[in-house]
Amino acid sequence: MSKNKVYLPKINVEELNPDSVNILSANKNWYLGYHQIIELKEQYNLTGKGVKIGVVDTAIQDHKDLPKKTYSKWFTKEKRPRVWSSHGTSVAGVIWANNHNLGFHPIAEDAQIFELKALSERGVGDRKDLIAAINHATELELDVLNISAGIPRYDEELSEAINNYIDAGGNAVCASGNSGSKKTLAFPAMEKKTFSVGSHNKMGEVSVFSQDAEGLDILAPGEDIPVIRYLNKYGFVNGTSFAAPFISGLIALLLEAKIKITDHLICKTATKLRGKTQSCGIINPQLIMDSELENATKLDKIYIAHQLLGDYLSEKQFKKINNE
Repeated sequence: MSKNKVYLPKINVEELNPDSVNILSANKNWYLGYHQIIELKEQYNLTGKGVKIGVVDTAIQDHKDLPKKTYSKWFTKEKRPRVWSSHGTSVAGVIWANNHNLGFHPIAEDAQIFELKALSERGVGDRKDLIAAINHATELELDVLNISAGIPRYDEELSEAINNYIDAGGNAVCASGNSGSKKTLAFPAMEKKTFSVGSHNKMGEVSVFSQDAEGLDILAPGEDIPVIRYLNKYGFVNGTSFAAPFISGLIALLLEAKIKITDHLICKTATKLRGKTQSCGIINPQLIMDSELENATKLDKIYIAHQLLGDYLSEKQFKKINNE
């Protein structure tokens, strides 16, 4: 592999006819983390409203189940690719796809979509384009940045870009990679300040392909994931690429609820695995929320409750009510 090239992790794809309603619906419901996210949304009326999510990937194609993009910028030299990849579209669909008849329930449907195309439709990109996309995300003050791609080793310039973004207040969510390595993660997932995400299967075990090494933060569903694809198609996919957007969507909900998610919060609330993993375990959205409410002061709880239940108070109004 060239040291200047960025690669999408190798993934398995099974395309489906849109008529396969029962198959999609049944598979969409297998994973605990997804169920908990949907329950959290309904319980607290969360939709990701006001949150800006950048997707650094291949292009996000128009799809009937996907809302319109808020912003789009291409960093690759491609003008009109002869062949389109569905990767970026599928990643975005985990967060935004909405088709209840087919079992697609969006995680953060009201979050804004920022398409930052840094990879060619062949799944290969130049590290300079990836760095440029991340720097632009910093300029745009994006709240969340989903990066389901990477390089096999540490890169100083890429590290500087991702740390600048995070230090400016952003949340970088990165796929751990699909080589199955237990010794290293893809970069920038191995960068300490990122939220590095691996994949687990239906049995609550680390996926065979998922890179699970020191520095891995959390696991999310990454096998048999139903996704939207180019030309209004659908399919099942495997890969850490599709585990990462679960976390990106969840972070958007927590940000809407005024909860700042951290590595420590993710780890202490994670569900432990049956088998070995170097991560903290499987994401547990409900425990994250319960933990924040439990640790809050009485006045904080009132404020959080108002925020979560839709009765939005400004900080000034909140202080006035509580005579501060």
